[in-house]
Amino acid sequence: MKTRKNSGLGIVLIIIGSFILLGMIGVHLGGLVPFALGLGLIYWGYKKYQQKGGLSAGSMILFIFGGLITLSGVGALIPFFIGCLLLFFGYQYMKGDQDDTDSDLHVTPNTVTPKRRSLDEEFSNIINKS
Repeated sequence: MKTRKNSGLGIVLIIIGSFILLGMIGVHLGGLVPFALGLGLIYWGYKKYQQKGGLSAGSMILFIFGGLITLSGVGALIPFFIGCLLLFFGYQYMKGDQDDTDSDLHVTPNTVTPKRRSLDEEFSNIINKS
């Protein structure tokens, strides 16, 4: 079997094919594609930055586009966190209603008042004990 020097296209085809097959069995990873593409562009821009020894127009463009694509995938996290918060507060709301109807819990207020003494009385009390 003859191998090619640049196998990047083969890797991309394998990844796309695996996404299609996983999608057929119910595992949808389409949201990861923009995130991975953006990270790939940032990495490619970093490699160009290292080769040139500084920022070039190509590396800047790759950084900017990679960052924009990567951050666009982060937008899907906001509805996820909102949904989690709604579930949490809904659970707390329903749990709070159950605690109010619990008749086994009887709370009595603390009726004991602490005896207040002045600092001189406390100091003399400490000295007399020793």
